[in-house]
Amino acid sequence: MKRNLNQKVITKKVLVSASIIFSVILLDQAIKFFVVKSNTFWACNSGFAFGILPGFLNGLIAFSILSVIVYLFLPQKEFIFYAPFALIIGGGIANLTDRIYKGCVVDFIRIPLWPTTFNFADLAVTVGVLLIIFSMFRDFSKKE
Repeated sequence: MKRNLNQKVITKKVLVSASIIFSVILLDQAIKFFVVKSNTFWACNSGFAFGILPGFLNGLIAFSILSVIVYLFLPQKEFIFYAPFALIIGGGIANLTDRIYKGCVVDFIRIPLWPTTFNFADLAVTVGVLLIIFSMFRDFSKKE
């Protein structure tokens, strides 16, 4: 099958990353919608991480951090880093969406003995960071 020279091939990186990012955003926003509508416990977090720095500044900080993450993600060539970065980007966009449209982030997951509430997007970001750390240690141990 011939391809027109103007057509671009969608790379595996783009396809996998976009699927994860959109899935995290969609699932997070759907869960938050049902939590708010069902009148179960939820908190409106107007601060940054763990409720610190409430106000307009935290949105700028979140956007800046997300921009740096995207910048670090783009040159990645190893498939092992696609999913973790996509989880972080998807979670960041989902929470940034809350900040823009609701003025705060909807948190609803409570764990006993854990000091704060969180949401699915926070969980995606945390898992993404842990996977990157694990991959870095794995690569570091291979080199030695």
